[in-house]
Amino acid sequence: MNRLICTLLVVVFLLAFCSCSTTQENQQNNTLTFYYCNSNAMQNLDTYIIATEERNPKEFSDALDVLLNEYFKGPVSSELFSPFPGSLRVESIVQSNTHIQITLSSVFSNLSDVDYSLACACLTKTVHELTGFENIYISYENTSTGKRHTISVSPDSYLLDDNSVISEINEGD
Repeated sequence: MNRLICTLLVVVFLLAFCSCSTTQENQQNNTLTFYYCNSNAMQNLDTYIIATEERNPKEFSDALDVLLNEYFKGPVSSELFSPFPGSLRVESIVQSNTHIQITLSSVFSNLSDVDYSLACACLTKTVHELTGFENIYISYENTSTGKRHTISVSPDSYLLDDNSVISEINEGD
């Protein structure tokens, strides 16, 4: 049992370390990292469900709402797919010293449970890469109840894996 706990702690440390290095490398290379779902993950269980797509920042405005609305249009690569509804848009973004709140259009509430989880994970990783914020609030109006729903997420608050960390570890071998 102690071995298992120690092994898990080492893996968590390595994942945290590699995620930080990815952000620093992208800032130095002047690339944007968007997170999407991997189309091949459904056929091959060894493939990670979340994958990255690098974009040239010169194609976009520096405004975060413009970047996210471009992100919601989906990936360029045919090997990736977007978990977001096609008509999803950013309604507002509020930043403080400690967190960022992103209010999305109400179509976000129409996602199935699985797509909702994948969308939150991909959006969280993307916003973290773009802004560096650890505390991210996603807000949207629930179309069935008419009430505003806000969730608090961080890059480490879900259990989905992404391939960027594994590829960094493999490159270091």
